[in-house]
Amino acid sequence: MPPGAPPAVLSDAHRDYLNAHAIADGAIAAAGIWSDRAAIMFPWADNGLLTTQSRIWPEPEGGLPDGTPKYRWEPGHPLHLAAWRPLEGLPPDAPVIVAEGTKQSLAVASWAPPEYAVYGMAGCDGWRDLSAAGLHRFAGHRVIIMLDADAGDNLNVYEAGEGLAAELETEDAIPGFVPSPAWGTDGIDDYLGKIPAGRRAEKLEKLLAKAGPKPSERRPAHRKTGDTLPDTGGLPMVVVNKNRRDVIHEILGCMLGRWNGTALFSFGGALTRLRGTGTEPLDPGSFARWPRPRAPTGTSRPAWPVPAATRPPGRTARRWPRCCPPATSSPRWSGSAGRRSSGRTGPSAPSRATTRPPAPC
Repeated sequence: MPPGAPPAVLSDAHRDYLNAHAIADGAIAAAGIWSDRAAIMFPWADNGLLTTQSRIWPEPEGGLPDGTPKYRWEPGHPLHLAAWRPLEGLPPDAPVIVAEGTKQSLAVASWAPPEYAVYGMAGCDGWRDLSAAGLHRFAGHRVIIMLDADAGDNLNVYEAGEGLAAELETEDAIPGFVPSPAWGTDGIDDYLGKIPAGRRAEKLEKLLAKAGPKPSERRPAHRKTGDTLPDTGGLPMVVVNKNRRDVIHEILGCMLGRWNGTALFSFGGALTRLRGTGTEPLDPGSFARWPRPRAPTGTSRPAWPVPAATRPPGRTARRWPRCCPPATSSPRWSGSAGRRSSGRTGPSAPSRATTRPPAPC
């Protein structure tokens, strides 16, 4: 607070909100949290750095505007830890907890055993500015990392935890993980908040005793996109790091919505493209030969090898409207898509043109 400013006071509504998330009054006072109108102000102090983080509560009706983060870091300040319960004054072999998230780490600081130092981390990547993080101070200490529950289903979070553990090892610290006992979007603060206050310290102590070598039981297979979606220039966006069957059906849905009955048809049981006054039976290579629009921003690369990505759509002609045979003045078409005959039996070369385009039935 600037000199001459009135004393920092936390409103009753904000205190109730923090208490409901298992943040004890003692931790609130030690951290120096205060209210600035509708915002809760969290002073992150550590290693000679001081940054104020704010959180609007309650949120406006209808939620915050799109793209607005719930927690706002003071502009121009590097990400750094918050020493809610610093190592200073503890034994030289005192264990350390580094917990992700503001409320989460404050809840841990409220109920962790007294022999632990507790530090907050602003997101799973909040340690990456190594000069600000000061991880060297943890040399010789057991450091328990507590990530959010999404470490179990978001590869970005899982790998950030692995990176922090590896960096701690280079500083001669002994890292370990306590996977979050919460589910979905809940954090350790939500978990502890549902437990009677008299049992929170006991529950947290038992969790710490089960620390292991990995951020979660299983390494996630997928990454999650951020809140801000990339600019696709109006093109459909398909997230491809999902189940392949689901991705194929999503791509087919986009194709149906764009070309169903206008450029793509089922002709003779095979997927066929209408090109000007002609038709072209499609094979996997046909998709690769289609002109592709330039990516509006960033770079792009094939999600899968071309055969794996393009073969499945070509096998789904039954999902497209049928084409009727062309008029009798055109070459006669056999039952196989893209083949014509002159009255002889047996297949012939695929046709690249007809005298008129086939019409949808």
